[in-house]
Amino acid sequence: MRDYAGWGPGFGHANDLHIVTNANTNTSSYTRLGNTYALPAGGGASTFFTGARNFQPAEYEVFAIDPSA
Repeated sequence: MRDYAGWGPGFGHANDLHIVTNANTNTSSYTRLGNTYALPAGGGASTFFTGARNFQPAEYEVFAIDPSA
């Protein structure tokens, strides 16, 4: 996971899943599986999660696992 100020979180190398800043007001967030996370058989790299490459999330939550636990 990457977190750049002003960008929102990105997951995977080359942003397999990227949520942009103010994501609830635009459709600039996107998916592009297959760089870090394996694409399920028969799935489209840009359409697996949402049916389209770009999307507008209503909300999202990001959780971290404490490696010392």
